[in-house]
Amino acid sequence: MGKSETTRQSLGLAFRLGPWGATHALILAFVLLHLLVAAGLPLITFETHYALYGRHLDWSYLDHPPMVGWLQGLVQYFSRTDFSMRLAPIAILTASQYLVALLALRLFPRASPWLGFYSVLLLQGAVIMHLGFAMAPEIPLLLSGLLVLWFNLRIIEDDRPVDWVGLGVALGLAALSKYTAITLAFSVLLALWCNGRLASLFKPRGWIAVGLAALLVSPVLWWNLANDWASFRFQLGYQLESEESSAAWSLGEALNKQLEQMGAYSPALYIGGIAAVIWGLRQPGNPRLLLSFALPIFGLFIWMSGAGRSSAHWTLLAWTYLAPLSALWLVNFWDLLAVRLLVYVSAGISGAALVLAMVAMLPFIPFADYQHPLNRILGWQEAAARAQSLRQQMAAEGGGKAPVLLVSNWHYAGPLAWYEPDAVVQNTETEPSQYPLWYGEVTSESRGILVVFDKQDEQTGLHEPGFDCRQVDSMPVYRGSTRVRSFFFYRCEPDGTLARD
Repeated sequence: MGKSETTRQSLGLAFRLGPWGATHALILAFVLLHLLVAAGLPLITFETHYALYGRHLDWSYLDHPPMVGWLQGLVQYFSRTDFSMRLAPIAILTASQYLVALLALRLFPRASPWLGFYSVLLLQGAVIMHLGFAMAPEIPLLLSGLLVLWFNLRIIEDDRPVDWVGLGVALGLAALSKYTAITLAFSVLLALWCNGRLASLFKPRGWIAVGLAALLVSPVLWWNLANDWASFRFQLGYQLESEESSAAWSLGEALNKQLEQMGAYSPALYIGGIAAVIWGLRQPGNPRLLLSFALPIFGLFIWMSGAGRSSAHWTLLAWTYLAPLSALWLVNFWDLLAVRLLVYVSAGISGAALVLAMVAMLPFIPFADYQHPLNRILGWQEAAARAQSLRQQMAAEGGGKAPVLLVSNWHYAGPLAWYEPDAVVQNTETEPSQYPLWYGEVTSESRGILVVFDKQDEQTGLHEPGFDCRQVDSMPVYRGSTRVRSFFFYRCEPDGTLARD
């Protein structure tokens, strides 16, 4: 890969463009693909949650720091369409890929001039990267985390005051993006210590960096101080719940999550990354620098996955850190048949997955009823409008407290509230979420239209604790000829109301 004439022929067009021309073309193709997907799909449920952050701008939020909300709020100043909600993540992911290419060439200047291109290509082979059109906290964390590495590298090379300023700003932005950015602080300390720059941290330039990071993260602390440390209690409770539910850390669960990682990030990046870690530990200099940033994230993920709380996207930044080192390892060992087979098989799997995902978007492709891969994101706009109409009819009849829209899972509050901006959406479950802070909590007097999202033709009955509910409507959702899901709408009154009537 980079050393053989066979590879040059298979990537003929790319080589005619040159290293940077090919990199530009690769990233541009990635952007165009994501813009096409962004225009063709409604928001995923988690996207509506973060879009609501932008509608309800605040210093921070219960489950995450505020960066995703601030970015989406800035976009909403100009537009509130579904498509516009995807422009910021696509722009951030594009900038991140360019930064990966630059880092690869700066970290390993004596390697192939194509190393930046290979690093980006390796990342684009990861299926999970193609969800990057959807805003999530990992997206701004990705760019800010790469900037932390960039300025850390500059400090190791030159130790200039301006680089410490950049490091402080990058660390602050990362902390504003996601709480797991705490690993970056440990990585910076480890990298500085390993490269003989730790003493600079205790000089004025180091204190400036620490001060800037603290200043930038202060909105999160201020919000938590004003809200009884709600975010920190939420995060702590999340992990304690995991430990209680799983009883003990599970090696089997951790291994299952590793298989999920390989599927999400491709065999080439996963297996090549593990091999690169083993190889990089024996190499001096910049390979160890990359490992000092990637390994703490992996360590946190392994612990949390064994405890029963993890998601594949949590390691996006770590695999991105590893991409240049993995690409370098693949280049150096390309003459091995096993390495070439790994890359070819992985490329085939990634290409097939991408084609299947694009085909699944086409409305005329038939699927069995309730088996459509987009079944969790289709129909919410129409369901929200139907629910709001039923709520308005209920309100016109009077009879008690003003009715609201109800859900039994807070994840489904997002699309209803996003597509019906005037709606009040409350969650009947007791699990903590952001929605009580926005719309108030359910009380013994609450009443309204409960929206149930299910994959069946008929809803035979419902027991919602604290309410008397009766079905008043239903709405099937179709994609072409395929029945995707069904929405059921219940009129719910305080418990015992129907019996009294």
